[in-house]
Amino acid sequence: MKPRSGPDPSASDRLRPLDAAARVTDDARGDSGAPPPDPDLVEAVDRDDELRIYSLRAVDRVVDLVEALVQAGAPVSLSTLSSSVNLPKSSTFRYLAALERRGWVRRGDHGTTYQLTAESVLGGLAPPSTPRLDRIVHQARPLLGQLCQANQLAAVLSVLEGAHVRILWLELTPSLRRLELFTTTDRPSPFMRTAAGRALVSQLADSVVHRLAEEVAAATDGTADGTTGWTSGSAPVPSAPDWLAGRALVRDLHRVRGDGFAVVDHVISGVAMRSVAVPVPGTSVALSALGPSGEVPPPRLPALVRVLRRAAVLLARRTGEP
Repeated sequence: MKPRSGPDPSASDRLRPLDAAARVTDDARGDSGAPPPDPDLVEAVDRDDELRIYSLRAVDRVVDLVEALVQAGAPVSLSTLSSSVNLPKSSTFRYLAALERRGWVRRGDHGTTYQLTAESVLGGLAPPSTPRLDRIVHQARPLLGQLCQANQLAAVLSVLEGAHVRILWLELTPSLRRLELFTTTDRPSPFMRTAAGRALVSQLADSVVHRLAEEVAAATDGTADGTTGWTSGSAPVPSAPDWLAGRALVRDLHRVRGDGFAVVDHVISGVAMRSVAVPVPGTSVALSALGPSGEVPPPRLPALVRVLRRAAVLLARRTGEP
């Protein structure tokens, strides 16, 4: 066998294309030895980075808006907010709309101003997001039916939205239904006009309640028509205009806070009515019993309060509240 003295030219020729390809690959890898980046992957990563940066920027803008509303401490117009956070009005409107849907922001009576809801200012009450309220209403409906039938009074579920209270669900007795008293249940009422409103604001800090009362007074020229007076337990307290005064407000607020319930005497469609309400723990909603004043005499109040409290605790448990 003839010994081989050098490389086989034919083999070298066969390997040369592979060597050239390897050199090209090594040059592309560089010193790190990593494969060259996929252009499509690079574009995707860049796009993800852009989205991440945009998301962070959106969060910053929302926080800026919330801080601007906190600093204002009063209803603010869209143009003022957009100027204070250095955003176009269109962007400011979209962010405010998202906050409004989540229950953190609400519009003023004429829809031209914005402010934080009492719940978001407090932190003690969770903002009333729609899915959460839907869950509460779903669990409350059978309880309201039982309360209505057992007490022969209207049973009401209400939510606090800023300085106003809105009825979420109402169960009526046949006699109350015939009277056709409740034709505007979807219209929010100033919190001091309802027992539910007063029970709910008693959970708020005094300073927050003062601000809410001033907002209502400014919108109603210092009055709260429709409320003739109200009681906590059996003790009478001033009428609505006097109640808005500083000392009376704090005194009666503390009384409701101590009692854990509120009672309001008012007139609905010319009929003297009395309602008693308790807050549902951990929420911005309240349960109320409502009927003609003659059917809700003071001696009956303690028993009604006990029933409402049991129902409120049960509702809180069923909806996963503490």
